[in-house]
Amino acid sequence: MAKRALSLRFPDVVLEKGSNVPLCSQLYAALRCEIVNGRLRAGQRLPSSRLLAKYLSASRNTVLDAFERLAAEGYLVGRIGSGTRVARPQPHTYLSELPRLKPIKIKSFRQTVRESLYPARTACLQDSEGNGFYLFSSE
Repeated sequence: MAKRALSLRFPDVVLEKGSNVPLCSQLYAALRCEIVNGRLRAGQRLPSSRLLAKYLSASRNTVLDAFERLAAEGYLVGRIGSGTRVARPQPHTYLSELPRLKPIKIKSFRQTVRESLYPARTACLQDSEGNGFYLFSSE
């Protein structure tokens, strides 16, 4: 059977030529956002660098730089003759996208013992250097 040409979907990217941000960084950020938000799915093939450069009216080096940055971070996988595809999600690549947890208030050892249900008497002693240590007796 002959190979069929798949219709490639061009990513929804708009580059602002007059911006202070370099075109390469704009393209990188836009493609990364598309991948993280799921609009470009794992295994999906991207257009070639030449086609994408022509579509965006940018230089091919701009597209290649963005592809290289995304590949270095694990978002894209490229093979000679096979094209560039979106990589399978890896846990360490999307960690920055996870919501931040609220900090946990760390309790001291003494507070933890006092709040526990274990019946114990504590005595705090100090060594010759001023470091505190605790003695527990159950009664």
